[in-house]
Amino acid sequence: MGSGETIAANVAERLGETVPELVGHVTPRNEDGRVYVEVDAVVDGSMLELRPPVTVREVPVWVELKHGRADLTDVDFEPVAVSVVSWGEEHAQRGLLVGFPQMLLSPALAGQRRNVPVAGGRRGDGALELWIEPGPGGEVLAAVDADARLGQLAELSWTAAAGGGRLLVALAGSQPGRRTGLAALPEIGEQLLEIDLLVHEGLGDAAVDDELLQASVAAARSQAARELWGRLTGPLA
Repeated sequence: MGSGETIAANVAERLGETVPELVGHVTPRNEDGRVYVEVDAVVDGSMLELRPPVTVREVPVWVELKHGRADLTDVDFEPVAVSVVSWGEEHAQRGLLVGFPQMLLSPALAGQRRNVPVAGGRRGDGALELWIEPGPGGEVLAAVDADARLGQLAELSWTAAAGGGRLLVALAGSQPGRRTGLAALPEIGEQLLEIDLLVHEGLGDAAVDDELLQASVAAARSQAARELWGRLTGPLA
């Protein structure tokens, strides 16, 4: 772990390595206890993708570049790689995209409530967090923690060495202002290559067929999620 100033300086250096045209256009800042990097060559709508070292107990973090400034105050690791990424409008508002391999048996963890090996990611603004971990009974569990304003249904897609899959995760209220969901994934092996998470307001906003719906209802692993599925689907659940 490093200080805020050290992390910001590291991000500025890594950006110059990743995107050579940004050399000289990235400046670390420390203002009133908050740490930023300013990028004067990047338009609004982009994000910084911060990848942690494999020895750090943390998942990748995405921080919004707003008016060319990214707030790194809540980032607590020095990244080994920094990229500038632009997502579609839906993902920028309500989603995560992980486009590089992650091992389920790595030392990473998501957020403050997990201390077992996971893959996943979180947004620097705290709006959305995903962790995927092997459970004690042999299941692979996916947990989503989201700002309640994003919606009540998460659409999770993944690609692994053995193939890919898709599942819907019902997000029930767990505490004021937050929604969480827990679901069991089919066997995916130890390595995830890509993860795509997008939160929808409800079933009407997702492309759903009967097979996906049945599998998603059966995969729910919390009573609150099962109760929400009952409200969303009626007799099906």
